[in-house]
Amino acid sequence: MEELVDRIKGFVDILVLASGYQSSGLPAIWDVDNIKKAVRWGLFFEDVLKSLRLYSNYVESVKELDAALFNLTSDPIFPLGLAHLSSATLSNARRFVLEHLLQTHPIKDEHLIAILRAVVEMDIDELSEAHNDCPKMYIDRLTLQMDSLELAAAGKGLTKADKTLMPEDDPNTSKYLKEIDENLLTDPIFNDETRGCIGADASFFVIQEILKRQAVMFRMSSIEKGLNSLSEIITRNTVGSEKIRFEWKSVDGASSDGDQILMELEQFSQWRSRCLSYLLDKRTIKLHSGAELIFQAPKEQWIQIFEGLKSSTCPDNFLEIMEILLLGLISSKWNYVIQNLISLPCDFLSIMTKLSDLRELLQRKTPFLFSDKENDILQYLSSLLRSHPHKLWKLPSILVAAAIPSWSVLFKTHLSDVENHYNESYSAIRFHGCDQHGSKHQYCQVTDMIQSLYIFHIRFSPGRD
Repeated sequence: MEELVDRIKGFVDILVLASGYQSSGLPAIWDVDNIKKAVRWGLFFEDVLKSLRLYSNYVESVKELDAALFNLTSDPIFPLGLAHLSSATLSNARRFVLEHLLQTHPIKDEHLIAILRAVVEMDIDELSEAHNDCPKMYIDRLTLQMDSLELAAAGKGLTKADKTLMPEDDPNTSKYLKEIDENLLTDPIFNDETRGCIGADASFFVIQEILKRQAVMFRMSSIEKGLNSLSEIITRNTVGSEKIRFEWKSVDGASSDGDQILMELEQFSQWRSRCLSYLLDKRTIKLHSGAELIFQAPKEQWIQIFEGLKSSTCPDNFLEIMEILLLGLISSKWNYVIQNLISLPCDFLSIMTKLSDLRELLQRKTPFLFSDKENDILQYLSSLLRSHPHKLWKLPSILVAAAIPSWSVLFKTHLSDVENHYNESYSAIRFHGCDQHGSKHQYCQVTDMIQSLYIFHIRFSPGRD
């Protein structure tokens, strides 16, 4: 059993790589030969489980194996995505490997071609052991299996070109993919027992998974379109109705205070649009989802991931680590931040007044309401920024403001840095792209940061700060 568990540990490493990434966080590259080796490892474990069934003490052996696997998966550094590993999983290990190889997102052409070549060659090799004319038998079998999907019926009304291109705007596409989904779920050929016995049908299994992925990607694309439309509506300049209230001129045509009010409304609207554009951006939402998944793992595990990325020579890695950490800190209040930004009115206060209110905030006693997980994230972020405090200027101001709690040392350090940049007349190194100082700062990165800090920590509180 000990030897078997050691082999399972090696199999876990294969599955991690099959998911698309090395332990360092860098992409994993798979060629045809390595894909074959990985699938053969799956076959090895399937054979082991089958051999156990031949023994009279099969039930006891499986219980012993599951107990060993439970101890293995309970380790804090064990990959969280494989925590469900069991004897049942190993009974379908080839399918498990192929599923992981196909879960890489986005899947590249080279990777997909390597998978298809590998499974076709394995299927033909397996058929050649029992049949002479194996290529013809392979094609006949695959054709029969494809007919079971009833793709022709599902694609009724579509031309061959339509099926190839699958345009998202085609009204038949949604129906086509829905019917494929129903066939994949209800056809008896795809029940768990049949799917577990891939055998010479690895090609068909891969096609099945690709069709599922296509259906999922279509739905994701539809959601993204809706999200983009919503983002455009929300971030569109909504100051028009307010302009009517303040747009006036004196009798002789000279400008009045109304012009200044209009200018402030315009700048506030642009600031809010920038904030919402970032929060609703597809990349941000993906990073936010990834951050939620990463921080479900034990602290030791996600720190190990970030340390590996931090040691990379790529300069963007450090900024992305900080961005993911900040997104992890606002994960529980994500909807709250967006909803409040959408409904937030302009306050017409000067930047100097807002900075003064932020200074007063440091004198207040704010309750410590962070969870242990959030506190761990904050501590790690603070340690990273200890020698690079200026890096916060390279990230969106609303993310920085919403994520860092006002009771933290990091908030005091950052506010002090903001104040120094606001008051300085010159600096050898400028991180905010503005050469003004004091009240001359207008609509630059310094005022943007002060605005974000003020809005989040003074105008409204998410109940987590």
